[in-house]
Amino acid sequence: MEEKNLLTFNVQYTSKMEQQQIEQMFEGNIITEIEHVYDTVGVFLHKFFFTTDHVTTTEMDEPIFLLLERIASVQNEIKNHRIEVPMKLNSGIGSLQVAESQSEVSSSQHKNIPMAEKMGFKDMTTQIASKILRGPSNRQIISIVGMGGLGKTSLAKKVYDGSNVRNYFDMLSWCVVSQTYKKRKLLIDILSSGTNLNREGLSKEKDEELAELLYKNLKGRRYLIVIDDLWDKEAWDDLKRLFPEDKNGSRVLFTSRQKNVALEISQVILEPRLMSPGESWNLLEQNLFKNDRCPQELQDIGKQIATNCHGLPLSVVTIAGVLSNMEKKERLWQDVAK
Repeated sequence: MEEKNLLTFNVQYTSKMEQQQIEQMFEGNIITEIEHVYDTVGVFLHKFFFTTDHVTTTEMDEPIFLLLERIASVQNEIKNHRIEVPMKLNSGIGSLQVAESQSEVSSSQHKNIPMAEKMGFKDMTTQIASKILRGPSNRQIISIVGMGGLGKTSLAKKVYDGSNVRNYFDMLSWCVVSQTYKKRKLLIDILSSGTNLNREGLSKEKDEELAELLYKNLKGRRYLIVIDDLWDKEAWDDLKRLFPEDKNGSRVLFTSRQKNVALEISQVILEPRLMSPGESWNLLEQNLFKNDRCPQELQDIGKQIATNCHGLPLSVVTIAGVLSNMEKKERLWQDVAK
């Protein structure tokens, strides 16, 4: 098990206290959780690609979604600890770098993640950005809706990090709901990612004080709040009174798999479409070979693999990652296709 596949460290310790700070980031169950995720991925991929067991798409859905949820949970744990440790140690020599991933929640954690670029979202990001920047002056609720794997979070992140969006709003904030909704966690996430308030201080406040802080920080400012992975209306019902309506072009952007939920709360609903087999192949080839072309002997089986991703960009990018770690031989790609 090599945790460095997820976490990349470049640290020079300048004092015992600084060393203890960094070591504390990984106390508790973070490393254990990471190991569980790796184990789950390994077992799943081995069964799916290298055994004769028949696995249907329906049977795949639940374990994949549970795995993605667990990965997101680990990412949030890492994020929570990262905030409390300086990215540059006081000596000016040491630095801490943690590999970025697609569900992290502050602007600094989104800048270096290439997933949106890998998945190719130019037209859709332009459409979403246009709705956010050119809509009415009243506070507008916008939802990106679709099944898991369509790249909703990557789309939202790409828009969120755009310089035109960042320059337009006075305050931007990001939080992740998921199926295990906790109001207090959302309040702290929104406040810590959108203001200078730190998580340690916020964690000492009561829920009512957190709610008041959020309202006061948003009042009179043009804000964009991204609420990722919404599963039901409860989270919005708990938070909506805290988002002032100052008719200054503020926006709340949701991502959700639940269209019925989006229909209840949103004025604008955007649904990324599935890719065609040709688009899937182009994306797979681009992620595997960059500016080069796929060797002729691998093209037919490569196109079959791309088609088997059923038009889901995240599936294509994930499978590209699997193939990139294998020898580029037809018999091995045949195993993946099966």
